Amino acid sequence: MEGKWAVVLFFHSILWSAFTVIVSFSGKDILFAKMMIWVIFFFIAYQISSCILHVRKYAFLFTSVFMIIFFMGQQLYMLLFA
Repeated sequence: MEGKWAVVLFFHSILWSAFTVIVSFSGKDILFAKMMIWVIFFFIAYQISSCILHVRKYAFLFTSVFMIIFFMGQQLYMLLFA
């Protein structure tokens, strides 16, 4: 089971990094469009987790926690270095 978590972590890192790049390119879009992109990426991240872990509860929990940690880290980076 430990190897599965590492694979999910790897895919989530790539996925949420891609989300950050896409949102930075769509700087002039309205908030609704950015929210729709977030929903799509969250759904894809959840599906990846669910497919690899085979437990929906853990997949949702991991996706939510990783997303929160990723965006908190991103905000901390922007606060310190930008």
